[in-house]
Amino acid sequence: MFNSLYNALSSFSPRKQNVSIGILANGYSIDLVPGKRQSQWGNDHSLYKSKTQSWTQTNVSKHVSYVQNSGRVDEIRILKVWRQLHQLEFPSFFLEMATIDALSYSRHGDLEANVCKVGEVPIVVET
Repeated sequence: MFNSLYNALSSFSPRKQNVSIGILANGYSIDLVPGKRQSQWGNDHSLYKSKTQSWTQTNVSKHVSYVQNSGRVDEIRILKVWRQLHQLEFPSFFLEMATIDALSYSRHGDLEANVCKVGEVPIVVET
């Protein structure tokens, strides 16, 4: 499924990313995430991870809702631009969750201070 979508997008000069395929269309950078719905009664999907050639389970609508309702979308967007400018490779999911967690007790509205604070908080990833 992942490779079929990639091949179908050849006119957009697609680039393979871990779980998404990036394209540039009409000046917009778009990430397309192909997923296989696990059942007709829920929103759990299987996503192919190209870097490890394995599958992962996610609930995209739940994740999107969580991020949108976090009140930290502006901070997340700025940090994604920073990540791209520094050519760093780590999943958006981790950036989003780390940002929301780091700012869980911070005031809204002070965008610069909040972005700086995310960089000050040590992130521990349990494996």
